[in-house]
This record gives sequence, structure tokens and C-alpha cells, in this order.
Amino acid sequence: MNLYLSKTNPLDERAGKYIGTMLKMFADENLSDKGTVDHHLCQVIDVFVGKIHTAPRSQRQRFEDIEVACEEIARGWKDL
Repeated sequence: MNLYLSKTNPLDERAGKYIGTMLKMFADENLSDKGTVDHHLCQVIDVFVGKIHTAPRSQRQRFEDIEVACEEIARGWKDL
């Protein structure tokens, strides 16, 4: 579970799914010894809006998008 605490920038559905995907990835890598990770239990709670975003079932494309974004950020940091 991730608590999102921003009064001025609520999460849209797309962002909520990306964060949910990252939560699922984390759980898969760090908690799989406890059993299979259920994507329904990987939730992002936008506290000030009162909305719960759940990790999507299909995550492959989002995972690839996250990898590309991280690589781009790493290149930017290297250039500083």
C-alpha cells in the first residue's frame, strides 16, 4: 500500500496504475518468499481525494515504460 499525500496534485487513473505497477514489482521482488503477490492488494490511496488505485492485471507495457523513463533520468543525471 502506498499513501499519496498531495492536496494540489491529485492522481489521475494513469498515474495511479503506474504507481500500482511499481508497488507490485517491489512486492514481487521482495515478498515472493511469502507467497504469490495479488495485484488487487497493491493499492495506492490518494488520501485527500479519497480514491484508491489498484495495480492493473496487465503490467508488461507499464514496466517497460518505467524502465525507459528510469534510463532517461539516469542519462540526465550523468550529464550534470
